[in-house]
Amino acid sequence: MAGTSKLDFHQYADLALGPTQMRFFAGKCLMKTWSSLLEGIFNQGPPHPAVDVALSIAEHCFSIPMEWIEVPSIDEPFEGDLHELPLPSSLLDGPEYKINLVKLFLNGLPWYEWNLETDGGRDRVSQYMRRLIQFPEYQLM
Repeated sequence: MAGTSKLDFHQYADLALGPTQMRFFAGKCLMKTWSSLLEGIFNQGPPHPAVDVALSIAEHCFSIPMEWIEVPSIDEPFEGDLHELPLPSSLLDGPEYKINLVKLFLNGLPWYEWNLETDGGRDRVSQYMRRLIQFPEYQLM
């Protein structure tokens, strides 16, 4: 992660998976491995877990550049106290598809309230992945 907020899932695969889970990705996102993988990533301490995880999962799930993905526009603003706990400028200054992916992941939850250990934290990851694999671009894998 040196110097970048993008998480490299392959870098943490050995950390998170045991020898019996070597079927890992094989080019597809397998739901059964995500909990272990996310635990490995959280041990590294991303500074903005909801933002970093949402974008990293999306980047990993698609074999085409993210700029080509037609992410639905979400008009609702982010929830929470954005004056005291503003969103990372790397997200706000970036392309709109990144903002919409994070909104899709959070689904109304303030960005600073999500982590893997919160009530429903793992379910939010599963729901997000179910939404991503419904995108037509996912079929291009």
